[in-house]
Amino acid sequence: AVLFAQAEAKATGSGELLSLVINPDSCKDCGLCEAICEDEAISFEIQDEATLISARQAWNAWMTIPDTSSDTIDRVVNSDDVDNMAALNLSRHCLLSMSGGDGGEAGSGEKIAMRMALAATEFQQQPIITAFSNEIAKVIDEIRGEIRKVVSLDLSDEDLNQLEKSVDGIQAPLIELSALAKNVEANIDISPVDTARLGSLLDITSRLTNLQHQLTSGRQGLGRSRFGLAIANGNITTWAAVFPYNAFQSPVTVDFSNETAPMAAGLLEGHLRDTCESIALLRLARIEIDSPPGAEFAKAEVAGLTWQDLSEEERQICPPMLIVGDDETLGGVGMAQVLWSLNSDLPIKIISFTDLDLGLQRKADRPQDTRTNTGLLAVACRSAYVAQTSIAHPDHYQRSIEDAIKYSGPAFIRVHTPSPKRHGFNSRLTLEQARLAVQSRAFPLFSYNPDLPGVHGTRLDISANDVTTEAEEAPFTVAHWAATEERFSGHFKSAVDDEAIDLTEYIGLTERARKGKSAFITIESGDESIKKGVDGDLIKATEAATDAWQVLQELSGVVTPFTAAVEETVRQQLKTEHDAEIATIRAEYEQQLKDLSDNIRSEVAGTVRSQLVRLVGNAPARSEPVD
Repeated sequence: AVLFAQAEAKATGSGELLSLVINPDSCKDCGLCEAICEDEAISFEIQDEATLISARQAWNAWMTIPDTSSDTIDRVVNSDDVDNMAALNLSRHCLLSMSGGDGGEAGSGEKIAMRMALAATEFQQQPIITAFSNEIAKVIDEIRGEIRKVVSLDLSDEDLNQLEKSVDGIQAPLIELSALAKNVEANIDISPVDTARLGSLLDITSRLTNLQHQLTSGRQGLGRSRFGLAIANGNITTWAAVFPYNAFQSPVTVDFSNETAPMAAGLLEGHLRDTCESIALLRLARIEIDSPPGAEFAKAEVAGLTWQDLSEEERQICPPMLIVGDDETLGGVGMAQVLWSLNSDLPIKIISFTDLDLGLQRKADRPQDTRTNTGLLAVACRSAYVAQTSIAHPDHYQRSIEDAIKYSGPAFIRVHTPSPKRHGFNSRLTLEQARLAVQSRAFPLFSYNPDLPGVHGTRLDISANDVTTEAEEAPFTVAHWAATEERFSGHFKSAVDDEAIDLTEYIGLTERARKGKSAFITIESGDESIKKGVDGDLIKATEAATDAWQVLQELSGVVTPFTAAVEETVRQQLKTEHDAEIATIRAEYEQQLKDLSDNIRSEVAGTVRSQLVRLVGNAPARSEPVD
């Protein structure tokens, strides 16, 4: 509707058609598309030669059509009919920021999370680079205008390169114009030329032209990459680091030494230096054009430009450096490096994938305790942007990446990445498993932005979690979510003791009250209700997740242990003020009654007195007795 009907309603002929084309060489038959689409929106067929040829023809045709216009994408993004992540993938640059056909498992949550992150970053950086390129083009035109003024001749753009070579071979600061124009056949007038300034202008023009070429085209025709990528050792390297297959359109470095953060910091220094040089060149060009007083001093300042000297808008031009790893690497042996990065002023953006194993699935070769809540630990740094987001909530994911890239300092994004093979569920349920993890509070959504006004709590936002239905629906705990994945099956038992009570009730009991009791959860399976016993380890994991959710609520100021006390204090204060107000009103009322009563008595007494006087005055005179 948003692409065709709504567009046609505004302007006839502006409607567009949406074509969903599948690449048959990268499709893995995970079934996710069928799971999330409406009924009959997509159908599966047995692959044969005819369908394969048809699919490849459709894909090749899609590759040859023009990319979706930015105006269309903006219109779709601003509508309520399509989520932002789907809208931005209408851009071919975003969609193909990571290719398919790799060795990753079907329905991999890591691949989905990676594709979302890279697409959102590409979408965020595209308009910034385009605006910067347009600014460079404008300055180039102005510089060329200055060159024509210097030589007093309207040279064509093709003559500028030859003009620069001529200037390089001349030593005198002022020369005859004929020496510069020796290759120009037409007869020209002779006039003095400031070769020093002319050489500077030509050099700046050449460097700006080269910079614009790198940004917009480059050797590959795609322009400069919008970001750099450093991948830490972990589950992701099983498919992202298989030589010679490269699934990424941007420069990528894979680190197996567990030193990813320092390495990425070094790479980022190169990004920062290149950005500073580009901004310095643009500022130098502006000085040459404007020729302000103290120009030489201004040029010297520009030559020493550093990252700290750039404005917030100029810092956005720097390609962000993304570090991608998992909780076992970044939250284990690499935790010290991550904390160092988050406390620095470098714009390093760290994306940590988590299996969310609740500390129950330790591996023999990786003994790190993955129960460390790296998201809350990152929030404690206070100087970094932090978000915990999910592939099942694409709008929150896209907004988190956007805010992280915009933030001038470091950022930490934690994403739950379900794995059908490792975690034990059907590949078509990857997004559903991610959604259930959020619903159970095993992985609540939040974001922390240090740039927001106020205090620590007002900068922490947990509003993306659906809290309105908690009291209306049956409890859905971490144990309920764990029951949907085979990896946790060892923590459940089908036989339920007579003394067993519901897990939500059990958690609320004291240690003493729990003695002799066990816990169970109820699973709805069709029309059946199945009870499953829960072991002690999973009970502790459920309690830990509940506590973590409570901490988030406390930190954000939604609910705190002092809320009831504060409410009671306020209630008592209001009652005291209310009682005092009532007492004041009662006293005023009683005084008014007394005053009114006194007035009435006075008036009645006066009336009676006057009536008596009148009666006495009107009485007949008494006759004297006769002797």
